[in-house]
Amino acid sequence: MKLSDKALVITEEQALFFRARRGFLAGNGAKTPAQCARNMLGLQSQQLAPGLLALNQRLAARPTAKELENHLFGSGRDLVRTWGQRDTIHIYDSQTNWALITSARAQWSSGGRRGGMPSPKSVPNALELALNKGMVVKKDFLPLIDQQHLADLDPRIGDDAAKANFACGRLVWLLSLDGYLCQGKKQGSVQTYPTRQQWFPALKWPDPTPDPLTSCVALTRRYLSVNAPAAAQDLAHYFGAKVSVARRWLGVLDAGGELVRMECGGRKDLVALADDVDELQIKPGRSVKKWPLRLLPLWDTLLMSHRDKSWTMPDAQERSLVWRKAAHVSSVVLARGRVVAVWKMKKKGKHLDFDLQPLGSWDQATHLDDFRLESQAVARHLELQPGVMP
Repeated sequence: MKLSDKALVITEEQALFFRARRGFLAGNGAKTPAQCARNMLGLQSQQLAPGLLALNQRLAARPTAKELENHLFGSGRDLVRTWGQRDTIHIYDSQTNWALITSARAQWSSGGRRGGMPSPKSVPNALELALNKGMVVKKDFLPLIDQQHLADLDPRIGDDAAKANFACGRLVWLLSLDGYLCQGKKQGSVQTYPTRQQWFPALKWPDPTPDPLTSCVALTRRYLSVNAPAAAQDLAHYFGAKVSVARRWLGVLDAGGELVRMECGGRKDLVALADDVDELQIKPGRSVKKWPLRLLPLWDTLLMSHRDKSWTMPDAQERSLVWRKAAHVSSVVLARGRVVAVWKMKKKGKHLDFDLQPLGSWDQATHLDDFRLESQAVARHLELQPGVMP
């Protein structure tokens, strides 16, 4: 079916249930962390702890944070934490998405980073140094920072030491964008950055890397397999690209007969994969086990998946409680695909206390017991005892 054909109409609940199942927030959950990260095109992890909790919420085994860290930093690691779409840090599976994301970047909008860039010659020199060492920290790049770069930096960055640290961070960032570095385990308070070759010696990195358009089309296909129905604006938002470029990716899929046009909740400019039509029409029923309440962490990927926030929060007046200033995204209680509350946790000794801010869609009789049950699962993830609860 081509986009010029009649649209398939489904309910919002059907759409949210499809996304929940494909995003491992309904049903049995993912079997492995790598499967979860691969199917979801990575999980937002601007901070490590929320990224690990995002994985925990989607895995059938509900592993502890320490168990998940082993998939990032242990000898059998199969996850990688690095800069990804929208110029933010994500957890990806190392075998497939990492190379695709690195290749696709050429079709995305340039990041909004300010403060000056290193000189062209310092980047290859930094790469050579990193490859020789195998693992670096920011200060290793200090000898490569030229004085003109420091002079060009915004004075608000701070004194000379702060500017030098900033400039070293730029080199780390640039090498990470090209897939040469990723984030290793901290040494005390110092972040380490191993090379791809040292951290994943058996990884078969494509050479040459895939064509950027080919990579973007592949990622678009996989985005829709989890987040449909979606509009071109949602796709562009998710990857940090221009809407006109996102439409080009969709056009490739449409030309191959892979897309269907969708309508849902009054939204008409939506598409989905033709292969997913049957699953998109499944009705969720009322089983809590099939579609459980979840406590999504800060910056959860689900909350970044669509530009249209009305899917998860129909009440526009409440959205500022979740998508806040300075790109802060609150931790939320998600019930049947909708945000019903904002929550926080605080460690006190061996206990974990929970605070809850109900929103207008919160139903005490329906949600409170499930919130408490999930709070216990979050405490177990952190190997703590549940403390104060609502």
